[in-house]
Amino acid sequence: MSTALPAWDLAHGDLRVLMDGRWLVHADGAPFLWLADTAWELLHRLTLDETEDYFVQRRAQGFTVVQTVVLAELNGLTEPTPEGLLPFDDREPDRRMRRTSANSTA
Repeated sequence: MSTALPAWDLAHGDLRVLMDGRWLVHADGAPFLWLADTAWELLHRLTLDETEDYFVQRRAQGFTVVQTVVLAELNGLTEPTPEGLLPFDDREPDRRMRRTSANSTA
């Protein structure tokens, strides 16, 4: 697992939306290039270490965005992540993420 680089290039400052609502630019006005990789089930299928390695690799390859989903489409509510996490307790969205009893470390 490598954490040598930040998730994005901070040299031009934070991102903002131009007044016309159509473009992302950095704080200094430099345009932001949206070069995305799609990894829809990334957060559901990989461990936290594998996910961090994936982000580091994609940054090294020049990607500026990774498009993913928080709730996996394919069994994301009932099949735990590799670390035993489910997004909701008893599939109720007002209850926080929990570990499954079979994979619990507590």
